[in-house]
Amino acid sequence: MSEIQSVNVFSVDEERLKYRVIVGAGVVGAADHKGEFEVFIPPPTSFANSHRYNQCLVKIDSFTACPTDAIADASWVDGGSAAAPPALVKTAGIIVRANIGSSQTSTSKIDSVAALAAGGDNQVAGFRQFIPLQLVNVGTATGAAIGPSPSNLGFSWVGIGSGISATDPILSANPFGQKVKFSLINPITNAKNWIVSNAGGAAAGVNVAEYTIQLTITMIPNDRSEGTD
Repeated sequence: MSEIQSVNVFSVDEERLKYRVIVGAGVVGAADHKGEFEVFIPPPTSFANSHRYNQCLVKIDSFTACPTDAIADASWVDGGSAAAPPALVKTAGIIVRANIGSSQTSTSKIDSVAALAAGGDNQVAGFRQFIPLQLVNVGTATGAAIGPSPSNLGFSWVGIGSGISATDPILSANPFGQKVKFSLINPITNAKNWIVSNAGGAAAGVNVAEYTIQLTITMIPNDRSEGTD
């Protein structure tokens, strides 16, 4: 019985246009972010900073939201609005939004009778990707439960499933060489979400978690015609 083995062969010129960007935002005290943080993304090579590549494909590969080690009562909080104060929320997923130019996305939310009657409140443009979330045990380095044993001190939220593995990249502007603002958005309320301690309450709103986002960015040459290689 014979077996056929095959491999994918990629052009070096194509592969050197693909970049991995990892962003980590921790707890930074009085100046702390609340569901939104801005980072400078340096161009790692001249290709990422070339006028020949004004656009790219962007996809989030990984997302984690990890409460700091001493927090035993972590919860997501919804930032609310002028009409709705911050409130603790239970959420199954968040939208990671970035102010990277793109005309390839839209979101619609229904959180009121008026919005239901109108067919939802809608927004378009900008990079957005919905990330389903799951709690996993990552262990702890403090307290009686030190080590890998599951406890309320040792859990973290991670992105799972179709929001990560089966999501395709979208066409966006080149984000290299500029500051990019990432926002963690509740898909139902369209408000910023972040993690707080229940003991502190939603009103205090102090962020107690570290967030990590990994993206794959593939540069697209300006002269690449639609429908051709």
